[in-house]
Amino acid sequence: MQPSVYPKPEPQWEPYRAGTKRTYRMMGLFENRGDVEYISLIPPQMVTVLDEYDSWLKISTYRGPKWINLDFAPPTEHLTATLQQHGNRISVLYINLDTGFTFTYNPYRTHFSASVGKIYSALYIYTLAERGYITLDRVHTFNEASHREGTGRIQHMDFGTQFTTAQLLGYSMRYSDNVAYSMTAARYNHPDFTFHDFVEEIGANPDKINSLTSKNINLADAAIWMNAVHDFLEDDGEFSEIFRNNLIATLSFIGSNNYDVASKYGWAGYAFHDAAIIYAPSPYILVILSDLGWEEEPSVSFGHFARIGRMFEEFNDRYFR
Repeated sequence: MQPSVYPKPEPQWEPYRAGTKRTYRMMGLFENRGDVEYISLIPPQMVTVLDEYDSWLKISTYRGPKWINLDFAPPTEHLTATLQQHGNRISVLYINLDTGFTFTYNPYRTHFSASVGKIYSALYIYTLAERGYITLDRVHTFNEASHREGTGRIQHMDFGTQFTTAQLLGYSMRYSDNVAYSMTAARYNHPDFTFHDFVEEIGANPDKINSLTSKNINLADAAIWMNAVHDFLEDDGEFSEIFRNNLIATLSFIGSNNYDVASKYGWAGYAFHDAAIIYAPSPYILVILSDLGWEEEPSVSFGHFARIGRMFEEFNDRYFR
């Protein structure tokens, strides 16, 4: 399965002085221009350019003149081979945020979104607050009508307990709290900037994702939403850091021992997902959608996600840094 590319900024190749360029990621080194098989890999560095043809550069190396391709696509066969062990039960999206390089596996399957969908409403509500349509200090009261079973902490609290919108968003992201999600999603669809308007603005299909409680997702949806989340977090607005901290504080099925992970998981029945931004030196998005929720026991599914997470972390660290 070949990687595909969603629209993102092209990588920049910085001219340093006449005859030189700096590369910013691991590149394949080729004997001849137009070769498919590279002879070795070279890390990011300043290169001396001897000749140039479209995206191909002939450079000076200790092996003599060789070629690199600025459109070099890292090999992904091992990623596909590993994911094929799960067949149609899993869909995976990887986007390197510096270059836009994108890999997808099983991209056309639609999955029940479970709690991953909570990031839809959070992003919308934070955007409303950022643009001045609402304030996050509005007070909400937990009562019998707003009680929900499932994940979260508020359901175990006393009726009459009060929360601000900011606190509810924190509970919704950090603890995947169903009560907090219900109390916010049910109360915000601003007439001057509706959720339909917001979905259309970020480039998603408003006829497909037209509700704050949308129940389905595929990788095309995930790419749009996670890029929009990343853009919001990087804008350094009033609520960017709060949103980022809430996402970093939650449980991540993907995880990382080396980098911060801002994510939103989803788990309901067979649905077992994670949508994450991993803050590696070259940050990337990794989304895993699956129906592995009740495979043998939960620890097995956690193990699958951890292994896939490590595989993509190693891939990203090797080719993008």
